[in-house]
Formats: sequence, structure tokens, C-alpha cells
Amino acid sequence: MAIDCCMELNHWDKAVKLAKKHDCENIVESAIMKYTKYLLQSGNLLHAVDVYRKGGQHLNAAKVLNQLARQMAAKKVHFFPLLISVLDLLFDCDCLSES
Repeated sequence: MAIDCCMELNHWDKAVKLAKKHDCENIVESAIMKYTKYLLQSGNLLHAVDVYRKGGQHLNAAKVLNQLARQMAAKKVHFFPLLISVLDLLFDCDCLSES
């Protein structure tokens, strides 16, 4: 199935579009949730944010970024690299042009 291929190749945005077109969004949403759960458990927060963003789950992406920012603040880590990553994700995000 084309949707499975898109998910295997980490083309979550394409997988979501195909799923909507063929009325099987639950398959992609389930895969996104499983994959991001794995990423979050393994500490790969920015990759999880990217998957959420490409999968159209912008609120979940924002929640993870908030979590990451709080962790960095607690450790008094310099925020500049995180800011660059966030801006990079946002400027690559199609959701900014939707409003």
C-alpha cells in the first residue's frame, strides 16, 4: 500500500494526505502515535516534533517543544541551539501559510 511506503520512508505528510484521500486516516495516526512514543522514550524529542509536524499534529509538536524547553530551563542550558531548531521547523512548516 502506498501509505505504508510513505510511512516507512518517513514521509508522514504524504502519508496523511493519502490517508485522507482514501478515508483511512486512523492507520497513519496510529503509526504516528507509536513512532513518536518510541522517539520520545528514546530521548529523540526533536525528531518526534518533526514527525508530529509532518503528520499535521501541530499541537502535539508544540507540547513536545514546550517539554524540551522546560527541561533545558531546569538544567540552565543555553537556549540558542533549541531556538534555531524551532525556527527551522516553523519556517519549514506549511501551517504558517494556512491562516
